[in-house]
Amino acid sequence: MKIVTLFKKEFMDIVTEKVYLLAFLVQMIMVVGIIYTALLYTSINNPAYTASSGLKTQTPRIGVVGLDMKFEGLRAFKLESADTSAIRDLNLVALVIAPENMNIALQNGENVEITIILDNTNILSGYADAVITRHLQKLSEKIKKERISRIGDAEAILNPIFIEKTVVGEEKKIFFDSPKFIELMYGFLMPFILLLPTFLSMNMTTDSIVGEKEKKTYEILISTPLTKKEIMLGKVLPILLISDIQALVWIFILQVKSIVVFNIPLIILFLTLLNLSFIGVGVIISAFSDTNKDADIGVTLSIILFSLIFFAPLSLGKNIYTLSPLAVLSKLASNPVVNIYKIIPIYFILFLGSIAIICLGGRLLEWKENLRL
Repeated sequence: MKIVTLFKKEFMDIVTEKVYLLAFLVQMIMVVGIIYTALLYTSINNPAYTASSGLKTQTPRIGVVGLDMKFEGLRAFKLESADTSAIRDLNLVALVIAPENMNIALQNGENVEITIILDNTNILSGYADAVITRHLQKLSEKIKKERISRIGDAEAILNPIFIEKTVVGEEKKIFFDSPKFIELMYGFLMPFILLLPTFLSMNMTTDSIVGEKEKKTYEILISTPLTKKEIMLGKVLPILLISDIQALVWIFILQVKSIVVFNIPLIILFLTLLNLSFIGVGVIISAFSDTNKDADIGVTLSIILFSLIFFAPLSLGKNIYTLSPLAVLSKLASNPVVNIYKIIPIYFILFLGSIAIICLGGRLLEWKENLRL
């Protein structure tokens, strides 16, 4: 019963602490902002998604010269000339310019160049860019297949349509790859959202333990009939519970906004083990900190270190990225079916690591306590 009392005390201390309430509010604002961005970018891959998700955006207006095709999700205006002043005069997001007699040239087996001029001062220019590029790539693939059926030599076809892009106000021509916003959403944004409570759990741990030291109540706590393990559990479990509840709330918001998250139980289990590891690091920092100021320095340095470990592999290649927890969260969240036998070793290693870190933190805390005594 005494451990339950300690659990309730720690839980209430956290949920009533103004600093944590502010942190939760800041996280909420960040999550909503990220979700809005994700909805906008997801609509690039499926323009009809905008209406179903409830995201309200103005339909981008584009000008088209020498090209007779529809761009789903865009409002196209046929223009006679490729005068860039039309972007400003007609409030256009982009101007698509095709060469004269483009259809005849393609039928004769020639390759053509289509120029896209973007107004990068318009917030919807990225949306228009991706939609236009996707439609032109589909047209290019269609023409390529038709030529292959006639000629039979795929290597001789190459790309019948070359897309050139430039930004209004800049002389330098900029070439873009195909947009991969879905990869950005599941590979970075969603794992970032789910890891917000994890990073905060380390700070809550140090505040709980070091706060007792500053208030001179830590010695009173360890002199109670509670064992060291019971005290550790009484402080760790509330933080673990609050962190998991936060993650569930973020997932719920994602689902409400029609951003699909698969394998939620596996994700929560993974985050629980990861949170336990971070809490263990918080215990280690607490063992060497006598004031909250010292603990805050340790937490800040640890967050910087773990941020580099988690997020730096994104720019270091696919093989390195697979070692990051972001890759695990990304695969779980984006795949409706996962091979349970492949992820069991990951969970097992993380479980052993988290237990080892917690035990190490407990031993260091006890060792520092004996030194003070």
